[in-house]
Amino acid sequence: MAMPEKEKLKPALAAFTASLLWALGVALIKYLSTSFTIIQQNFSRYLTAALFLFFIYSYSRKKMPLDKRRLARALGPAFLVFLFQVFATTGVYLTKASIVAFLLRLNVVFLAVLAFIIYKDERYIIKDPLFLFGLLLGIVGVGGLTFKGGFDTSFIDLGAFLAGLSALIWALFTVSIKYFLREEDALAYSSIVYLEAGLMFTPFLILEILDNGFTSFSLLELAILLFSGVVSIGIGNWMNMIAIKNLGAIIPSMVQMMTPFLTTFFSYLLLGETVTIIEVFFGVLIVISSGCSLKFILRE
Repeated sequence: MAMPEKEKLKPALAAFTASLLWALGVALIKYLSTSFTIIQQNFSRYLTAALFLFFIYSYSRKKMPLDKRRLARALGPAFLVFLFQVFATTGVYLTKASIVAFLLRLNVVFLAVLAFIIYKDERYIIKDPLFLFGLLLGIVGVGGLTFKGGFDTSFIDLGAFLAGLSALIWALFTVSIKYFLREEDALAYSSIVYLEAGLMFTPFLILEILDNGFTSFSLLELAILLFSGVVSIGIGNWMNMIAIKNLGAIIPSMVQMMTPFLTTFFSYLLLGETVTIIEVFFGVLIVISSGCSLKFILRE
């Protein structure tokens, strides 16, 4: 039985909010890349996000989200999001933020395949000819952005490759949290997942400080970093979990196909970043690949 249109509105809005805040987060990662290392950014953003969600949950529910069962159930997804963040952030450091945003939308293709294998209630999507056409477009798009000048490895855009890999990991993360969110409060579960993911960066941060010391940054840059953690990792991923809990794994990813366009907008404002015609062409193919499944959001 399909969810009534009115009931889809709030989680669909949550999915859009996540898309908007993720796009801002990608641009801010690039903006701060000259002041903070990858490990410093990831550690600070994730722990700030977790503390923010802890506060919101504790204030609104009048109790702490810490629970032995929840801690155990969050560990696997936390490790996946840890890997995702490492690859995605490294990709932003190595290539344009807008290209990373385009490639991350390829997760909807990976996600549909995984959902077909794991979840019967979403299995119908991959059987649709339009989805299969979108899959082909996605493969062409990611190939075009990764191999800019040919198929010799010297022409591989490593940043684009890592972004594509992170899209696969994000798809694995999404199908895993759909399972766990069946019995979880989205806010409480978000806070634990991102707390555990943030703590996974701790040993790498300690080693980095021991080897290289602290980087130089201003108070304004630190404030922007913490703000990025709250809005992009904290609120953005909380909204995404609300959307997945109510709409399933694939539909929120379809809503979030607009992230590349939003990232391009933020990158233009904050970084003065532009894209070439070739990059736009292959990036649009990836967005169309995701958009080919848009009709499913309103399917009865």
